[in-house]
Amino acid sequence: MTATRRDWIAGMLLGEGLFSSSAVLSSGVVRAQGDGQGDNAQDTSNALFPLEHGQIWREYDLSAYVARVSALTGVVQSGVSDNGEGASAASATAVRAITEWIIHETGPEIWCGEAISVLSATPQRLRVYHTPQVQQVVAEVVSRFTALETIQYGCRVRFFSVSDPQWRTTLRQYLASVSVQNTGVMAWTLNRTNASSFDALIQKQSGFRTYFGVDSNLVAGGKIGNIGTGNAGQGTSLGVGTSSDGVSSVARTIALATGAQAGAKDAGSFVTNAPIAVGGVALSLQSLRNRGFIQDAYAVSGFPGYEQSTGTLVEGFTAKVTVLPGIDYQTMDAALDYEMAILDKMSKVGVNFTSPAGQKQQVAIEVPQIFKQDGMERFRWPIGETLLLSLGLVPPIEPENRSSLLSNLPIPRQSDSRVELLVELDCVSLRPAS
Repeated sequence: MTATRRDWIAGMLLGEGLFSSSAVLSSGVVRAQGDGQGDNAQDTSNALFPLEHGQIWREYDLSAYVARVSALTGVVQSGVSDNGEGASAASATAVRAITEWIIHETGPEIWCGEAISVLSATPQRLRVYHTPQVQQVVAEVVSRFTALETIQYGCRVRFFSVSDPQWRTTLRQYLASVSVQNTGVMAWTLNRTNASSFDALIQKQSGFRTYFGVDSNLVAGGKIGNIGTGNAGQGTSLGVGTSSDGVSSVARTIALATGAQAGAKDAGSFVTNAPIAVGGVALSLQSLRNRGFIQDAYAVSGFPGYEQSTGTLVEGFTAKVTVLPGIDYQTMDAALDYEMAILDKMSKVGVNFTSPAGQKQQVAIEVPQIFKQDGMERFRWPIGETLLLSLGLVPPIEPENRSSLLSNLPIPRQSDSRVELLVELDCVSLRPAS
């Protein structure tokens, strides 16, 4: 499914309106009664909808989950771009995360088929009208997102690049291949020992560079332990407090985890200086910069006989990472949604003009050549291992913090210059000390 269609479907699912396969339906339904499905699920058998396919109406309480996500968003995004996300936007992001996961698990076609169906989400509740089989899938997804234990698991997210793919010559031995959906993307898993060796050696590769590092001065003191293979939740004990819903503990654990111990040798290193995607909480990342260029030129009556118009390119890449531990907390699922738009080459073209004095002159304009790539990948791997992704060879990504005085200057670059963009998801425990 293309990103455009996926975004359209997800957009239809947000808000108070009901999404139906055949028509926009009124919300006149009988109040749901409890059915023993749990505190966050209710259903009714006398909703005012056709029942020819055995559909049932069920509502799921999302209020506690959305409140947790809103409280954690500021901590999760600390030191990295949050796209100006406030409480309202954080709530919408939380709702979208659940609906997108449901659509992926069930397939989008099942909501647009012969059977009348409803999938409506607000920060307070999720309303679903479908067959018992689909309701079972929805209930499982909602349970995974809303369980308090979910936010006690997460992944360090490391984006980095190297000059070429030659690193495979010596480091391929550490990797176990994983199947992928999109052509050009590769994936591997590494056990804990191999991951440590890989992280140490990849930094020595030519042109190694990292993106989305967190502020190493965020918090002084504390480190986080890794999850041991086959023993979910194993990790270094952290002296953090507890709260009724666990949010305060997890928030402090994240802060400790994203800043190395004060004065430690590895402070701000590739391993520790990385944002953390908390279970069930979407992590949004971006590295964007504006680049001005001469877009066009046109004749005018006054001197010098022409004027130039400028344009602005927004280049870089954005990514959204959502991780979700399995029901048994032995596996980790991850959804990576990314888009790139990188200036590959700026071609100069001469446009002829005649000055008011009758002199021939040529004015240069610029035509950008943009490299674009987007994709959405889903993975599942053992929670005690590390997932490594290659998004392929892309043009070099310029830093977003270049001086504004330099931002419009051309950057010398060969048109065939490429770097390999890699992503590493390293499972970590966010459980507080007992």
